[in-house]
Amino acid sequence: MLRQINATGSVRMPDVAPRYRFLLVRANTSHPDHWLVNRLISQMQPFDFVSRFLFDKDGFYESYEKMPDKFQEEVVKTLQDTYLSDKVGFRRRLYGITED
Repeated sequence: MLRQINATGSVRMPDVAPRYRFLLVRANTSHPDHWLVNRLISQMQPFDFVSRFLFDKDGFYESYEKMPDKFQEEVVKTLQDTYLSDKVGFRRRLYGITED
């Protein structure tokens, strides 16, 4: 699948295991409730802590408090290296969101 992504920039949804498909689904940014839809999607995938951090802060922090210390360190590092280093660009690239 990685080869296909690198070659075409796309993924065939049938090639993705059903339990991981919500990791690829995003709300339609032209819909007025796209933030809410993304929040609901992130709540269905609690292990996607980046999406939880963006769209469901309360749920993120509730989960974060229960994580082992080492994993918390990894979560913080990942958020710093991805989302927090370029919030606007990250939201645009991964979620298609163009407003601040």
